[in-house]
Amino acid sequence: MQVSKVQLVALLLLLSCGMYSHGSKILVIAPLAGKSHWQFFGEIIKTLADHGHQITSLTSMPMISHNNVTEIDIEFDMSPLIPNTFENRGWWAGFSMMAKVPGMCTEALSRKNVRDIKIEEYDLVFISLFVNDCFFGLLDNTEVPVISMSPNTLVTTFHDIVGNVDFPSFVPMMTLPMKHPMTFTQRLLNTLANLFSYALTKFYYHPRFVVIAGHPKVHLFITHGGLFSTLEAIYHAVPILGFPVFADQGSNMIKSTADGIAETIEWDDLTEELLNNTVQKMLTDLKYQKTVNHRSQLMRDQPMSPRDVVVYWTEYAIRHKGAPHLQSPVKGMAWYQIYNVDVWLSLIVFSIACLYLDMKIIIAVVRRCCYRTKTT
Repeated sequence: MQVSKVQLVALLLLLSCGMYSHGSKILVIAPLAGKSHWQFFGEIIKTLADHGHQITSLTSMPMISHNNVTEIDIEFDMSPLIPNTFENRGWWAGFSMMAKVPGMCTEALSRKNVRDIKIEEYDLVFISLFVNDCFFGLLDNTEVPVISMSPNTLVTTFHDIVGNVDFPSFVPMMTLPMKHPMTFTQRLLNTLANLFSYALTKFYYHPRFVVIAGHPKVHLFITHGGLFSTLEAIYHAVPILGFPVFADQGSNMIKSTADGIAETIEWDDLTEELLNNTVQKMLTDLKYQKTVNHRSQLMRDQPMSPRDVVVYWTEYAIRHKGAPHLQSPVKGMAWYQIYNVDVWLSLIVFSIACLYLDMKIIIAVVRRCCYRTKTT
């Protein structure tokens, strides 16, 4: 059988495409997440799928239609386990939800389609840190690289997982409505909350996207103060009026207000008159628009688009087997080594010893001098 030149060229093209195809098998674990979180995860999944990677998504909220995406639905309803944050709005509301997490994890991990997952079949695993950290147990005894992702500001225990140094002296806890610099009372409360969070986790808790803020006729964005809402408003240079309810919303709005791009109204203080006056003030005072314009420019001034960043670092982690050379050395250190407690104690002991010896020498010299004076 004689092969024509056209057939030969077509065959070579097919072979070359196969040679340079680097699609990887990626598992995304984020079954315990709300819709806003899945909008964030979904963009990551679709971006990687568009670049030829085969994605398997462990979810309780299927919403992605893509040839390269397979969704494993655990059919888990989180709504009965989530507290009413309108009735329980204090900073402690997050802890009340954490008390329900063990039950959520037990229920989700008992699903057969979760137990049947074979991690070794994948080249990389994405896992959501928020509430889903119990799924790290699926990764035991595997060498598959892992990328942790968080749909909100990292809390204390998440910093510990990735090896970040989290100083309560200047890093407010996500659920606390504070900003830097903190007063002594705030630093004390922040430290106690961090310790409580650490103890809780160590010993107990073991639709289509519509760009609302980007519409040209939007001059003020009223929001609960969630991270994604705040980022969207800043990106599109729209001032923010926030009504924080839960979790990081309070701290997000305090920072935005301090930055001059927002105003905050607490639910308990909300009245028709206060709302009307605040809206009128923000629509007529140009300082909000001027400040948020500057913040928007800072946010947009990046060398790569967010999609390109996701693709680059995902493929980087796959190429370099999890990129252990980029991991923080803090992960392998004890707390007293991180804060140089042993070094400072050694220096203090050495200084005290030197001071003690100096005092002994001075006393001995003084006594000898006094003794000679008396004898003469």
